[in-house]
Amino acid sequence: MYKVLITDDEIKMCRLIQNVIDWDSLGLEIVGFAHDGIAALELIKSEKPDILITDIRMPGCDGLELIAKAKEANPGMYFVIISGYQHFDYARSAIRFGVEDYLLKPLDEEELLEILTKMTKKLNKEEDISDRLQKRLESDTQRMRQAFIELLIREPSRLPTPLDREEINREYHCGFRQGLFQVIVIKADILDKKAGKDARQLLAGRVRKISESALKPQAFEVLSLITREGVYFLLNMDEEYSLGLRKRLRRIRMEISALRDLFFDISPTVGMGIITDEFSLLPSSAQGAGRAVLNRLLMGTGHIIGVTEKAQSSCSLKDIVDNQTKTSIQERIEVLDIDETERLLEKLRKRINSQKGMDGELLLEICRDVMTTLWYASKKLDPEISWDKLYEEFTDSFYMCTNVDEVFELLLLSFRQVIGGVVEMKESTAARPIRIAKKYIQDHYNEPLRLEDISSIAGFNPSYFSGLFKKETGMGFSEYLVSVRMSRAKQLLIDSRMSVEDVAEEVGYTDIKHFSKSFKKSAGLNPTSFRKLYHRLD
Repeated sequence: MYKVLITDDEIKMCRLIQNVIDWDSLGLEIVGFAHDGIAALELIKSEKPDILITDIRMPGCDGLELIAKAKEANPGMYFVIISGYQHFDYARSAIRFGVEDYLLKPLDEEELLEILTKMTKKLNKEEDISDRLQKRLESDTQRMRQAFIELLIREPSRLPTPLDREEINREYHCGFRQGLFQVIVIKADILDKKAGKDARQLLAGRVRKISESALKPQAFEVLSLITREGVYFLLNMDEEYSLGLRKRLRRIRMEISALRDLFFDISPTVGMGIITDEFSLLPSSAQGAGRAVLNRLLMGTGHIIGVTEKAQSSCSLKDIVDNQTKTSIQERIEVLDIDETERLLEKLRKRINSQKGMDGELLLEICRDVMTTLWYASKKLDPEISWDKLYEEFTDSFYMCTNVDEVFELLLLSFRQVIGGVVEMKESTAARPIRIAKKYIQDHYNEPLRLEDISSIAGFNPSYFSGLFKKETGMGFSEYLVSVRMSRAKQLLIDSRMSVEDVAEEVGYTDIKHFSKSFKKSAGLNPTSFRKLYHRLD
């Protein structure tokens, strides 16, 4: 709504202007009345109206003086002056001072409506332009702020070393101040695995909004970024804020949990990086927050996990996945033994669950190592396998897991996809000679074809080819040849005027009796009866 201020020394005139216009329909709102120039100036300063409707002569302040001072207070304001006939020339001269229009007393309702409508359109146009410029500025600023936190999390090596607060403020349009700094990650896990990608993205947006509402008040600066690991928040705060942070985080967790009616069953976890008064240590805080939230896979979801609350892993990758384990997995993949592969993965899962000193980061490292073993083995079986897509899908799904068992179910699913794809490829490769043989038969069905001829084309001896052909097609070579010939014969009997004898010869038969017998066995009718029943030509 645009604001309108009405000033006239006659109270009745102010009320008349108020009552003759449907202000709401124009998107206008009257914010006040003034009956002298001094009161009008006070209202202009306090209410900041968009339109001023004023009498040309008012006590306390000359009309042109009022307009001049009003323009100083609000250069974008529009003015409409009201004048009696005796002041007409004076009113007309005021147009030169930026007055939009003028009205003569007695007031004409339609004329006032026309002027206000015209002003509203101009204000809308100006607002659109201003909004677009403002939104573009805000968008550019937001993109720069997002770029900083994304580099901090993903590629801290690309940021200046050491990090300088003032330089970052200038380069990335941030507002960091001297104080404390900390990175946290809020991960809202949807426990119902049927939830789709759209639901998870929508939930992440709600988590960000809820969290920003709770974190921004009293903070010096808050940046946020939605990632598949969770929603990252970079906090800049004072000592008092930091002491109450866990209380804010508990409230955030409660609000997120209350969304379960919309987003299935939700379990929010918070991972907290180190808190520091050194701006240059922000990358360490970001890494720590990421490690902390991964620890929910071992500690369980629904907690606030500080980076120091779960000791860094006291065991190494080689303690869990030694070379013999990887060799055994690779050997089983190479012979497409999914059952034995599953047994080896189950053994690995039990080892992880019983291992002391495990943490989420090591679990992720183990998964990457096992997936690399899968990659090496699968490349030997099928060099064309689409590995990048498979690995990306695995990584996305990994961050949706909530415990070790789900992680290993995901690993097993990836192994099954690869092994199943290779088996399908190998079966497809084995079927290729049969496809070649079938195409040759379909192209040469009217010739005297023998099993020996076709098996030679396929590259096999007749005995092996006969068995393989029946396995792939469900019928023997002779049966398949007859079916192709009969299909073509039916088409000719329906669509052409050829005699039965000519049809027989066309599809490879020299004996009409043999053809008729074979046709009746296939169609249930002799060729002549079949034609009478199905012939399409007059």
